[in-house]
Amino acid sequence: VDERDKSSAVIPNTDTENLRDFVVPYTSTVRTTNDVNKPASTENRYLANKSLRVVSASDRIVPKPFRTVVSPNAQSFRISSVSLSGADSLSQLQDGVSELMSKLGIETTDYGGHPIALTLGGSLPGDIAGVDEAYIMDVKSIGTTIIATDAAGLFNGLMSFLGLLDVNDMTIKEVTVQDKPRFPYRGHQIDAARNFRSKETVLKTLDVMALYKMNVLHFALTNDEGWRLEIP
Repeated sequence: VDERDKSSAVIPNTDTENLRDFVVPYTSTVRTTNDVNKPASTENRYLANKSLRVVSASDRIVPKPFRTVVSPNAQSFRISSVSLSGADSLSQLQDGVSELMSKLGIETTDYGGHPIALTLGGSLPGDIAGVDEAYIMDVKSIGTTIIATDAAGLFNGLMSFLGLLDVNDMTIKEVTVQDKPRFPYRGHQIDAARNFRSKETVLKTLDVMALYKMNVLHFALTNDEGWRLEIP
């Protein structure tokens, strides 16, 4: 309906089932004269991946921390287990930390492993102080310290510790990290109503979210396309 004179009309390309009436043949990937996009092919993807390099220790944490300091004399060292002191400060997150470390092949012990000291309520530098989930972490070959003002900050520090780990040879490099979230809401959606996922897939997704310090899961169980709740 034309809003100007209220007359009605049929749009031509809706009055046929023949696509050739309104779709031109696809002959080129170039959309405009200024289009420099190169469609993915096996050849250019191989060349792009060939140029990849091993990132430095300070670039290995995702998301990139607010500040990292790597000493010129920083050493790399191998770990197979860790001993956590102050783990009670993690509250309900403690079991999740142990489970993630176990999946990565790191044993948590009461003593004998690489010591990680967790301190809740310590002071933070002024440019990250007062921010929820902020932390500072100092990784040394003799031990690691993580300081935060809340349990989520300690958890984030431990996830950064795991991010520094080279899983190929289980080595980690000495570094100091001062970090705070850029966004308070860091979410991911699983739309199980439209695209069903198994329990195992959902739990694996939660593990990956934790490693990337994402803190909100939007779990869409119902909508007009589906209903994933069993009704007894």
